[in-house]
Amino acid sequence: MNPYKKRLAAYAVLIALLFGLCACTKKSLGLKAGKYTGIGTGYGGQVEISLTVSGHGDIFGFEAISHNETAEYAAEVIQPMFEAIVQMQALGIDAISGATITSQAILEAAADAVEQAGGDLQKLGYTPKEASSNDAVIVFSGLGQGGIELTGHQLRTEFPMHEVTATSVSSSGETNEVNAKAALLEEVLNSFGVSQKDFISLYAEATDGYSVSIPDSMMQDRDIYIAYEVNGSPEWPRTIIPDERAAYWCKFLSKIELLGASETERAQALSCYFLEAVALEPGIAKEPYDHGGQANEAFKISSLISKYAADEEYSFIYIDAFDGWKRSEKKETFEQQYIVISGEEEMLPMYVGPNLPEGMMVKRIESFQIGRASFASLENIIEKNGGNITINDLAGKLGMQQADMYALSLTGGSRANASSDAVLSITEAGVHASGISGAVESFSAIKQQL
Repeated sequence: MNPYKKRLAAYAVLIALLFGLCACTKKSLGLKAGKYTGIGTGYGGQVEISLTVSGHGDIFGFEAISHNETAEYAAEVIQPMFEAIVQMQALGIDAISGATITSQAILEAAADAVEQAGGDLQKLGYTPKEASSNDAVIVFSGLGQGGIELTGHQLRTEFPMHEVTATSVSSSGETNEVNAKAALLEEVLNSFGVSQKDFISLYAEATDGYSVSIPDSMMQDRDIYIAYEVNGSPEWPRTIIPDERAAYWCKFLSKIELLGASETERAQALSCYFLEAVALEPGIAKEPYDHGGQANEAFKISSLISKYAADEEYSFIYIDAFDGWKRSEKKETFEQQYIVISGEEEMLPMYVGPNLPEGMMVKRIESFQIGRASFASLENIIEKNGGNITINDLAGKLGMQQADMYALSLTGGSRANASSDAVLSITEAGVHASGISGAVESFSAIKQQL
C-alpha cells in the first residue's frame, strides 16, 4: 500500500476512535464564522490555503489556493492533511513521512488562518516554528566520543550569529535567494576540538528521512552554515551552502555524521554492466511502479545486486546523473529502492523509492557504482559525450582500470575480446562494440602481461 494512504488510514482509525469516544461531549472551537486565508512555507515556496469556519464555530473545510509543491506530493499530502485537521478539529497532526516539509507548510498555513478566526493555537496542539527551531535536536557523530547533541537554542545562543545571503540552485537551474541567521559549522566543530577540514565528507540527515552527502571539495573549500532563521522566520535548523545546488541543503536537520577517508574511499571499478542490457535481462524481475501518477516499469535494486554484485563489499554507493549531480548513498538506503526504466525518456533511468524523499531521487542516471561494479546508461553517456565513445574512454570516465584489450560478455552467454579503440554505440539490439557480433552486456579490462 502507498505509504501516504497507510498514514491516512491510520488517521481514519484514530478519528473514528476519537469521535466514538467523544461524540457526546464535543464542544465548539468557538471560532468566528467566515472564510480566512492562511500562508505557510513549503518545499517550493509559499503555500496559500483558504479556511472555512462554520456557523457553529468549528473548522468546516479547507481549499488550496496556490502552491509550488511537487504535484505527486501535493496530491498525496495536501488533501489528507486537510481532512485530518477537519475531522480531528485540531492542529496537532503528525507530518506525513517522506513529505515533512509540505506537511509542515499545510499546518503552518492552517494555523495562520485559524488564528485569524480567533483560535487558540496552543489548545489546538500547534507548535509554532520558533518553538520548533529552539527545541530541535541535532546529533553530531563521527567525533570519536559518541554522539554529541546540540539544540536549536544552543546554536542560536552559544555560537556567533552569521547573517548569510545565499542562493540555492535547483536541478533545473532555477535560483532562490534566502537571507538567514546561522551558526558556522566550522565554529561548531571547533568547540568539539576538531575542524571541518579534518574530514573527507559529511552526511546530513533530516527528520523526514532525506539525507545528502557533502563531498570533500566542499568540506575543504566552502563555508557550511546551520541556519535557524530564514527570511525573518524561525525555522527548524537546516544546512546552507551558498551558491550550491538546493539538493545539498538539508532542511529539518537531525544528524550530521562526519566521515574520514577510510569510510568514504571509493574503490576502483573492475567491471561495467550496461543498464540497457540489465533492463532486458530475464533474471531481473520487472514490475509496475507508479511515479507521478504514471504507470512505469522498474526493477528492485536488491535484485540487481543479487545477480551482479552479491560478493561486493561496500558502505556507500556513488551515483552520477546526466546533469552533473553526484550523490553518494548509504548501502542500507540504496538497497531498498528501485530503478525506473520506462516512462518519460528525459527522466530515465531514474533512482526512486516509495518512501524515498523527493530530493533524494536521481533522474537520468549516467552511472552508479556498487563496490567494484559499475553500472552505466550508455545512451545517456553517448548524449553527454556528443557522440559514440570508445571502450577505453568509457573505462576512464568510470574510473576503471584501462588496458589495451577488454573482455566482453555478450547476450546469450558468449564472450569476446575488443581492442581499446573499439567504439560503443546503441543499436536496436542493444549495446554494440565495433568489430564484435552480438549485444554487449558488460566489459572489464584484460590485465597486461609484464
